[in-house]
Amino acid sequence: MNANDRLHSLDGLRGVALILGVGLHGAMSFVPGLFPGIWATVDNAPTPVLGGFFFTTHTFRMTLFFVIAGFFARLLMERRGVAGFWGNRLVRIGIPLVAGWCLVYPLIGMVWKWGLTLYFDGKLPAMPTAGMKPPPGAFPLVHLWFLYMLLLLYVGASVVRAVFARLDRRGVIAGAVDRALRVSLRAGAAPFALAAPVATVLYLQPKWLPFVGVPTPDQSLIPPLASLVAYGFAVAVGWALHRRKDVTLDLLARRWLANLAIGAVAAAVAMSIIGTSFSFRMLPMGLERAVMALAYCVATWGLTFGLMGVALRFFAGESRVRRYVADASYFVYIAHLPVVAAFDVVVARWNAHWTLKFGFVVVASLAVLFAAYHLLVRWTFVGQVLNGRRVPLFGAKATVTAAGERIGPTPVAGDVAAELRGVSKRYGRQLALDGVDLQLRRGELLALLGPNGAGKSTAIGLWLGLHEADAGVVTLAGGSPLDVDRRRRMGVMMQDVALANGMRVGELVAQTSSYYSDARPVDETLKVARIEALAGRLYDKLSGGQKRQVQFALAICGRPSVLFLDEPSVGLDLEARTAMWDTIRALLAEGCSIVLTTHYLEEAEALADRVAVLAQGRVVACGSVDDIRSLVSRREIRCRSTVPVETLRAWPGVLAASGEAQGGVTLTVVDAEAILRRLFAADADVTRLEVRQAGLAEAFTHLTLEAA
Repeated sequence: MNANDRLHSLDGLRGVALILGVGLHGAMSFVPGLFPGIWATVDNAPTPVLGGFFFTTHTFRMTLFFVIAGFFARLLMERRGVAGFWGNRLVRIGIPLVAGWCLVYPLIGMVWKWGLTLYFDGKLPAMPTAGMKPPPGAFPLVHLWFLYMLLLLYVGASVVRAVFARLDRRGVIAGAVDRALRVSLRAGAAPFALAAPVATVLYLQPKWLPFVGVPTPDQSLIPPLASLVAYGFAVAVGWALHRRKDVTLDLLARRWLANLAIGAVAAAVAMSIIGTSFSFRMLPMGLERAVMALAYCVATWGLTFGLMGVALRFFAGESRVRRYVADASYFVYIAHLPVVAAFDVVVARWNAHWTLKFGFVVVASLAVLFAAYHLLVRWTFVGQVLNGRRVPLFGAKATVTAAGERIGPTPVAGDVAAELRGVSKRYGRQLALDGVDLQLRRGELLALLGPNGAGKSTAIGLWLGLHEADAGVVTLAGGSPLDVDRRRRMGVMMQDVALANGMRVGELVAQTSSYYSDARPVDETLKVARIEALAGRLYDKLSGGQKRQVQFALAICGRPSVLFLDEPSVGLDLEARTAMWDTIRALLAEGCSIVLTTHYLEEAEALADRVAVLAQGRVVACGSVDDIRSLVSRREIRCRSTVPVETLRAWPGVLAASGEAQGGVTLTVVDAEAILRRLFAADADVTRLEVRQAGLAEAFTHLTLEAA
């Protein structure tokens, strides 16, 4: 399972956690013991089944959401830095919080008034406010409290990250946390170890309601201490899981069943104490209260880790359906509360079994919400805000021209890691770049090919902030490459590198890592670059190929979101080059965006998602390797034939012909079909026939010659 598969599975699970809110709130009117006002109505068919469903779902749903939020928060912080992170979060969370509240809150009030008026036979009673003091910072956040809490916790995470960057420069504390988490996950103790802090806080809260568990912070801008601790701890765990995601996610996938079992047993213990009916009962200090708090929190972490393991184990990989549901879930949850409550009001007095009524509420609510998302949100600016991109209403597909340029939906800004837009650059009278348009998309490898003097080095120099364009726009990570924060997010391996003599390899890696706020541990960098054996050796005593391997390690030690590799495999033997290629593929799988320049065309053919061919300062072709190949009409024919090579070489349309052992011939031709017809006419006994499309090398030569 690669890193992208893991991201897809966790993104889908986050969507499930949100959509579970439809079922959770749809079940509220059926929970025994509920009284009107807490919800818009009380159903005439209460059932302990949905009481148990409500209680169990409430134990883990939001913790699961915040763990995954912490995981992706660190991923986003790595890729975009602090400024880019907050720019994204304020748009994707801040705007939906404010706009969503303004639209949804009045509708919630209308549905509550309607439902309670019907429940009390047309006479809405006075609210029981006597003697009730509003909490400090009182504000009705309703179900959108989770967005407000996310912003608060992200502020906390940013502060803690900055503090640790100063206090834990060598990563000693972070390494200890990583090891403790890995050991607890491997031993199966994580649900118990992580339950202890939150259980302690709940136990000590004087007005703790066990049936509610972690108090919902929906009535004030100042969250309760228990909520801050529980959900802040969840974000911290998600953050830590991402730090060593290669290990931690595999452990979760392997232990999914054990964690689910722990969570289910703990939830059963908690329900045996507090029951399945809505209750304001507060347990006295003592053993029963302690067991209840611990069982509740063990259920929280057991079910959270168990469901994450299920997603990682069985639902890894990209799925269009899961991606659609994950995208829709954000809007569905923001908009769902008045819709679900309204359907609860509709069915509250039906004389039907609770299964039919609850099923109707869930299905009807999801149908309305998904239809609204598809028809009113997904393709509009609202979809851009919520999902980071717009998707055409009728699924328009992109096509590629003969030149390899993309036609159709353009990648949105969030998909672009670096860009040159209409860029020109002169050195005296020499025009190095002439109106160049290039995009490096997130998570792809773009190979820049071209003869000497084509403009490759100038293009990279502009992205690195070493030069300034005479015309056009240069962006890196959504801003100027001259911005220091953005430059910290890139890694560079140039062809000509001078490093300090007299330093050992491990010392060089440690020194370079110290320049980054979130660098890999030195041991991890050495392992990823596969140079552990060189750690104690003097850099200036290494061979040329070994020095290139060390330079590669220095380029990746800071966990770059954008990596520039200039002829990275020059001087490497076959084994070292293969190892470097494997590492590059792993970096791509983690979401790193890479620009590669190389004269080894087989390297570009093996690694590149897209290829841009530059000649005389212009982009003469851009597309996938197959797109570039398709621009060339040449084909290679191999076969065994009795026709002499000299005769074949003289045929029109044969560009080259060479003989091989035992009558084998290789022809490079323009019109393969015409040559094959003539070949069979001249020799009916042709054998071992093979026709191959031109390789990238032939296409490159053809395109650059045309440009000249």
